[in-house]
Amino acid sequence: MNNVLLRIIAPVGVLILLLPAAEGRSLKKDLKITLREKRVLHLSPEGLTLNFLLEVANASAEPCRLTRTDYRVMVENAEFFRLDRTLDAPVDIAPSGRTLIALPVKFTYAYIQPLVPGFTERTKIDCTLLGGLVFSEPGKRGERLSLALTGDFPVFKGIGMAALPLEIRALSVGGADLSFRAEFRSLSAFNLKFDSVRYRLELGGVRVAESGAEGVRFDPQEPAVLAVPLLLEFFEMEADLFPALSRAGADFKLSGAVRVLSAWGSHELPFEEQGRVPVRRVR
Repeated sequence: MNNVLLRIIAPVGVLILLLPAAEGRSLKKDLKITLREKRVLHLSPEGLTLNFLLEVANASAEPCRLTRTDYRVMVENAEFFRLDRTLDAPVDIAPSGRTLIALPVKFTYAYIQPLVPGFTERTKIDCTLLGGLVFSEPGKRGERLSLALTGDFPVFKGIGMAALPLEIRALSVGGADLSFRAEFRSLSAFNLKFDSVRYRLELGGVRVAESGAEGVRFDPQEPAVLAVPLLLEFFEMEADLFPALSRAGADFKLSGAVRVLSAWGSHELPFEEQGRVPVRRVR
């Protein structure tokens, strides 16, 4: 059984109506198209990609090819764009096998906002996708498989991060015992759960901590707070942080990626925040 993965920057559908050929082989009889997966990818405050993964099963011992696509994409009740193109490189559909076709649709919020009243207050946007795929055999005219899809995607406004006061338990010219904390929050109206975070932390322009590749899990029962306990020895670090930590505030830079969970799946979101964090002496 052959398995082929194809990515085409174009829409696709869920309801598939097969139009029989006027004569000869019938695609309605030989081809079966199944939606295997629908997922939001590349989530960012600028937009996202709504990806559909199709499986094309060919019951015939004869191959065919995907040669053309044509689509109309609707956002709510307004037309977003049209696409009609012949593929430069036709895609082979294996005989007596299955072929996977990934069809992502990119949505940019700046282009969608004028089409949807009250866009900024929405949690999600509905979309409809109508069109077809044209398959053909050598020496024969192509047959069009009509497609229709309805779906939705979130209105994502990003995440916020705030550094909490730097808690210093002990400080000397040789080192420091302190804790850095930062709280993450969602800026979107839909439910978003913070799962884990990978990070790199700098204080006073010096890297003082970095998570491993697995990252750090957030406590599910608490707000999404990253707590980084630090026991620093300035001589080993070859960095003098004593002056920076002796003031009322310290410069920091926190960067990395946070993993969040939503109704549209899991997403890894990059972040970078820098500024000045208050310093608090504690016992």
